[in-house]
Amino acid sequence: MATPTRRDFIKAASGASLSSLAAIQGTLAAAVSEENNAPAASRTTAKPGKSKRDRMLEVLDRYDVRCSTTLNIGILAHFPEVAEAMLARDWTFVNHGFYNTRAITDFSEEQEREFYQEIRATFRRFSNGREIVGQSGPAASNTERTPDLLAEAGFVYQTDWKFDDHPVPIKVRSGRFVCIPYTGELNDAIMLGAHFEADHFADCCMAQFDQLYREGEGNGRLMCIAIHPFVIGRPHRIGYLDKLLEYILSHEGVWQATTDDIAAYYLEHYYDAAVAHAARLNAGVGQ
Repeated sequence: MATPTRRDFIKAASGASLSSLAAIQGTLAAAVSEENNAPAASRTTAKPGKSKRDRMLEVLDRYDVRCSTTLNIGILAHFPEVAEAMLARDWTFVNHGFYNTRAITDFSEEQEREFYQEIRATFRRFSNGREIVGQSGPAASNTERTPDLLAEAGFVYQTDWKFDDHPVPIKVRSGRFVCIPYTGELNDAIMLGAHFEADHFADCCMAQFDQLYREGEGNGRLMCIAIHPFVIGRPHRIGYLDKLLEYILSHEGVWQATTDDIAAYYLEHYYDAAVAHAARLNAGVGQ
């Protein structure tokens, strides 16, 4: 397979909060006069409205975007309708623990090892036998052993280090392992939480894309966009996601890929060369 001359790796990543609205399939609006005073004829009940999740999915579906969902595995059990929506779209699932309130920082090595085995077994059970091969640390937590134990358990990447516009090899005790960097900057929840609105979010995403697209002429770049339905799915914001995806995907040579796709491609085509380059640099430092 020939190496492309221009390839921008774009990962539209919807966070674990995709499911936070699962129990709310729409906002039930009812205009009902006070029960004791108004006649029955004056009572009006509206149909359920469109949820933030539905708005986001409509836009993603319009552009055939397959997301990498940073998923709390417990969601698959508690909200099967959310699981069905993601599985039907063939999204990639990135382990984010059972619940995002439970960090692994104080786990012993054996506890952490068992944790990953339980995660993979539970995911198979609720996804019709699929395998989960990526992780974003539960509640953003890790231990110094995490990469080693993930590789041992059959994972091939994690997304926790937000330090480059490329995948990066991670040295582990055995096997091959990479980082597919997540983003804390092109992240709607973080940006809008700092009181920047969706127009600014879209402008920042397009500006970063333009820069990486130029740089990617001869050496591909990775661009992660992190979106959450409770943020970008609001009525006054959803149009900016549409505008952003239309802009990016109108460019030639863009590969809209999931983290699984990127990890597999990188491992096949770039991993060995990157490891060899790191070894040469390390040897030079010791001279």
